[in-house]
Amino acid sequence: MLNIVFFCIAFIFGGVFSSKMKIRIEKIELNINNVNFKFRIGIFLFSFLKILELKCDKNGVKILGKTFSYKRIFNIDLKELILKILKNRDKNKKNKLDFKIDLAKFTLKLGTEDMFITVFLVTLLSGLFTEFLKNKMKKINNRKIAYKVLPEFNKTEFFYEGKIDISIKTLDLKSLVFKKQIKIKDT
Repeated sequence: MLNIVFFCIAFIFGGVFSSKMKIRIEKIELNINNVNFKFRIGIFLFSFLKILELKCDKNGVKILGKTFSYKRIFNIDLKELILKILKNRDKNKKNKLDFKIDLAKFTLKLGTEDMFITVFLVTLLSGLFTEFLKNKMKKINNRKIAYKVLPEFNKTEFFYEGKIDISIKTLDLKSLVFKKQIKIKDT
């Protein structure tokens, strides 16, 4: 009996220490008349066993089949909690969040009213995505990377559709959010 209890405790601790949060960005659409987005946040034990999934879109956050509106969520003290955490962070030290990109298959359409600015932004973003994905992908694989950055002329628009999977180790996230400073007393 003691072996089973020990195994269960070891299993839970092992799962917590090797757990990951995965974020999948599926759609972002911004223009003068419309704002629309869709993404998912999942927490995985041992990096593959899904425990919880949040689906976010313009209507609200869907957790376990129930949808909560953003007004209801942000009336809770969550906003104050986030501001308190950000104010208490040490400004001299850079807190770095280590994340990996597992999949990047998307189409991005970007447009402004000026043709030259549109061409400049499309060229700049194409180059930045290449360098960013090269640094954040575990292994460069053509089946996991396929993206297009296209111009939309004479429209002010930002339209993203596809999939980007970002994985973050839960321990890295915890150390970033709940970082405490150790004070050394002089004797």
